[in-house]
Amino acid sequence: MKRLNQIVLIAMGSVLLASCAKEKEYDEVKVDGLKKDPLVEQRVSKAQIQKLCASSDPLLFVPSVGEVPRAVSSARPYELGGAKVVTCEIKQDKIVFKEVEDDNRFAVNSNNKSPVFEIEVSHMDFKCTEDEYGDCTNKEEEDTEKPWQQRRQVNIDVQSTEILAKDVNLSLDLYNLLDGCFSEDSNEITNFKTDSRTMNFTIKRQISASLECAGSFIQGREDIRYSKFYVDYNFSLVKLSDIADPNYKPVNYPKFDQDKFGFFKQKK
Repeated sequence: MKRLNQIVLIAMGSVLLASCAKEKEYDEVKVDGLKKDPLVEQRVSKAQIQKLCASSDPLLFVPSVGEVPRAVSSARPYELGGAKVVTCEIKQDKIVFKEVEDDNRFAVNSNNKSPVFEIEVSHMDFKCTEDEYGDCTNKEEEDTEKPWQQRRQVNIDVQSTEILAKDVNLSLDLYNLLDGCFSEDSNEITNFKTDSRTMNFTIKRQISASLECAGSFIQGREDIRYSKFYVDYNFSLVKLSDIADPNYKPVNYPKFDQDKFGFFKQKK
């Protein structure tokens, strides 16, 4: 009986030691400033953005039109714009997407890269809160002292997305450049998704039309209400290496040959 009591005491002691040795749960910081709405702000890893922006693996940028009003003939639904090969540059306050110079002779000059669009961002990281002896207290805090380049998280301000390029070759934009009949009142990002190899977003633009140009884009008197209207613009990016044939090689030929059959120019 005495031996049984000793075994029970040893077992109880082991349980107590195990419970004492249980590690305290790590208390992660709750970032109040980070919006939960993915159409307002999204937090992604810096590694993901760095892969997306790798200059050795550029992206294909394709704009298109989605839904448009039925009576605005200048806006063509489901129209595909001009594709661009782009890379992106990560800065302290934004990510800038730029069109790649397609002539290798001038690629060294960084100013030959034209801005296509940009998104405002902030960089964030966290560390363990230390006590007066420098030991971790199992509580997390934001690391504001770490240089932004080394911070491991990126907060994307989704609604700040701004298209800078004027040559996306969509009918409504081209029409406006020539005649100046339309002006943008406001815009809103209604869809935004990204990972390390793709990015897709939609901009809903509210557009005002000059009544002086009404005859060229309104079909009837009842459509005068479309002097203000909405148009959805879709923008898609994907890694060029995911869709391009690795065996493709461009054929360069003199300009005067471009008028001959079989040598028509396919690239602007």
